[in-house]
Parts: sequence; C-alpha cells; structure tokens
Amino acid sequence: MASTTGDTFHHDDSTQFRKLPVMQFPTSHSRPTSENRYWAAFKQQSSIQHVAAIGSITFSEVAPHDLAICSSARVQIYAGSNQAPSKTLSRFKDVVHCVAFRQDGGLLAASTADRIVKVFDLATKSVLRMFKGHNDAVRVVRFDNQNPARVMSASDDGTMRLWDIPSSSCVKVLRGHTDFIRGLVQTKDGKWISASYDHSVRVWDAASGECILQMDQGAPCDAIVLLPGHNRVAVGAHNGLRVFSIETGEVVAHLEIHQMAVTALCLDGTGTRLLSGSLDHHLKIVDLESMTVTHSVKFNAAIVAVGVSPCNTVVAVGMADGTLSIRTRSVPTDEAKSVAASPHGGTHRFFMRGSSYVPAPDEYRVVDTAPRRTKLKPHDVFLKKFQFSDALTSVLSTSNPVLVASVLDELSARDALRTALSGRDDESLEPVVRFVLERIGEPRFTAIAAECATCILDIYADAVALSPVIDALIRKLDRRVRDEVALCHNMNRLSGIVDLVINCAHTLPMQTT
Repeated sequence: MASTTGDTFHHDDSTQFRKLPVMQFPTSHSRPTSENRYWAAFKQQSSIQHVAAIGSITFSEVAPHDLAICSSARVQIYAGSNQAPSKTLSRFKDVVHCVAFRQDGGLLAASTADRIVKVFDLATKSVLRMFKGHNDAVRVVRFDNQNPARVMSASDDGTMRLWDIPSSSCVKVLRGHTDFIRGLVQTKDGKWISASYDHSVRVWDAASGECILQMDQGAPCDAIVLLPGHNRVAVGAHNGLRVFSIETGEVVAHLEIHQMAVTALCLDGTGTRLLSGSLDHHLKIVDLESMTVTHSVKFNAAIVAVGVSPCNTVVAVGMADGTLSIRTRSVPTDEAKSVAASPHGGTHRFFMRGSSYVPAPDEYRVVDTAPRRTKLKPHDVFLKKFQFSDALTSVLSTSNPVLVASVLDELSARDALRTALSGRDDESLEPVVRFVLERIGEPRFTAIAAECATCILDIYADAVALSPVIDALIRKLDRRVRDEVALCHNMNRLSGIVDLVINCAHTLPMQTT
C-alpha cells in the first residue's frame, strides 16, 4: 500500500519481540586527534640493524633529501627517493660520532673518536680534507652556513675549532667549556651556540671567538636545536628540555616530558614541531606554539638520534642497540587533492548526504504503511523461541565477549541461566567454562562471569572429575580466582598506605625558607 496524503498509518509493534540489548561500555581511551592521525600516517618502511649504536642522523637540504647516518666506523647514506642504501663510507679507523651535509649536498663532514674531522666528496666518495688538532674525541661537526668552505667541530676536550677547507688549516679555536661538548648549532647571523656537560649553553661570536653569553642549564646537556626565528634554542638535559632566549639568556619554557635523559632533538619539516628522543624509548612531539606534547611514539630501544626530512615525509630514529627505524608518509598528488573524495560509510559526510536536497514542487512522498518484518540475529531467534541453550551456544562461536556477556545477562534476567547451562556434554560446556576463565578478571564481565561460574559448579560438581578437559579448566579457574582475591587484598593495602601518605602530607606544617 502507498499513500500520497499527509496521513501516515503506523503499525502497532507493542507485541513484537524485543531484540537483545547489547551491553554498552565507556571507551577506554580518548579519540585520536588530528595530530595523532598525522603522525600515525608515518608507516614503518624499514628497520635496519647496524653493528653498533647510531651516532647521528642528518638529512641533505637538497632534494631528494638523502639520509646519512653513522654507526661504528662507517657512514651509510640512504637515497631520499626510496630510502635504500646508496653509498657507504668506511675509510675510518675509529668510531664515527657525527656526520653533516653541506648546504649544497655535495660534501659531507664526519667526526671520529680518534680526534679527526674528515670531509668527503660524495660524488667520488674520496676524502678531500683531514683535520687534526683536537686532543679528544670529536663529538659534533657542522658546516658554516656563512662560509660553506669552513667547518666547525666540537670535542670532548672542551674546545671548538673552525677549519678552513681550501687551506686545510684551523683558523679559530674557541675555549671556555670545562667538560665535554655535545651540541652545536649556528644562527643565521653567524653566531655559534654550544651545549656542554659542564651544564652551560654558550653563545660565541664567530669573528672574535669570544663567548658573548652563557646560560646555565642545571644539568649535563646532551642535545641542542635552534628554533624558528633564530632567537631561541631548545636544550635537552636530564629528563626534559629548556628553551632559552639567546638575546637575554632567560628560560622561556621548561618541560619535563621524559622518564630518562633526553639524547636527541630536531625540528620537523615545517618548523612547528619539536621532536625529542630519550633513553626511555619514547619519541615525543612538542607543539612549539603551545609548548605541549601532542603525540608520543614508543620504540623498542633507547633513542640516541632523530631526524626528519625537510619535506616532512620521512622520520628516521636511531637507537642504542644499532637499530635504524625509517618511517615514511605518503603525500597525495595535486590531482588527488583536487578531486573531492566521495563519502564512505561510517563518516559524518556519509551520514549527512542528501540533507541539503530540496524537492521539486511536483514531487510527492511515498510512505509504506505495511509493517516491516525485523530480521533477527540467530541468538534473538533462539531467545524468541525460548531455546536458551541454543542461544548461548550460538554466541559462544562468535568470539565476541560483549555479545556473550549480554546473552548471559539476559538469561540471568529471565531466570533461565541454569536452564541454558544444564544438559551439556564436555564439548558444549568447554566454551562456557573457557569464557568464564578468560573474562572473570575483567571488571566489565566479573559479575556475570562469577554468576555463571557458580551456576556451573552447582550443576556439574559431581561430574567435573569425569572429564579431564573440564577438570583442568576448573582448576585453572580456581587459581585465577585466588589470584584475583589476593590482588584485591594487596590493592586495599596499597590504598591504605597512599591515604596515609596523603593525610600526613596535609597535616605537616609548610616549611618556609
């Protein structure tokens, strides 16, 4: 039947069968933000095992942005197009601590534990220059962005040396640190900034070689990065980082975001996010505008080096066990961006499609007044026929714990749980006992699982020993319940101790200095 009038007839469904209401539980985690989705788009492309810890990671500023890493006495270069190994530099006698590309991507500098700085021509892989002069391991090396023909190095001997490539000579020695230097960056106006284990961050005048500003970090400094604007630096020390103004020397921000020492810092390709790697295996992403952690990634080992490509499509993480993790993000083409994607199921656009449609004056509404037959699921069919045992068996095969618990709860409400559990053999009883064993420790299912276990023991107490399978499951259930009871007792004791500590803290007088 169809009608074009304004009157609509409704079928009285008060006598229809009510479907099983499936249990609803609050979500255990917050919904992912756009930031989480962005960083989750970086998928693991390769995980490469090297012979020793990754010393440093750097990307070329020239497309396609090759990646260079050092491990043990070797430098490995990966092609920026596909992150496959393209070149290997192995002309070293000791451990390589740091590598750096020149701005044009044609040269690469490497510093080693045997107090040497080498400059390579990447086209031929030949050594152009070898600089000697430091008295200890050279930990950091950088090309001068004011004069690409010069290289600055920082050493464990507490000095920094400026080397001239054409003349193969040291043109400047910067002295002032009293401990190992582990971080080195340069501002756009040519000032050098160093971070040391002597707890200090120093700003150096390149022309005179004098320290013009000294800032106290309060802990040994392991990493430093220059922030956008070139008037602030982020320094990693202990379990957090501090942001200093290099104009006033004041602390702009202080974040304690790790559980162990911060070992690596870098900026993303847009310069709006700071990536912080630590010995606690975590990589934290910090929003530089709000100075808050917006995303975190856990790795399998302590992080000692981090790098992001200038195009923001590759993230490389080096670990203390020699693992190099390369994650890539696919970027849609301009053509794909210009074509609007059609809405797909489960999205808001799909749900709201057609809401803006305006009917024409000559269109009319067709209303189906015939009662619709509701399609029932198998367990609802059995419940409707009062076949309670079959209803329980049908959901046990789905491996959906929420659905199983919902049926058990419905059977309990109908006072039919004992009926559904009775008359079962070993094969049909085993899934029920296994469900109780696996879920009785989950707070969501504890109540119904305990009721189900009690009912099973009442019905099959005399027959449990006759089945080796059921007997073994019941014994495991007994141990599981005992463990849960012991855990509850321990948690109660812990709660009492915590309450005592909190109450004592509230009653103690505040000490003033």
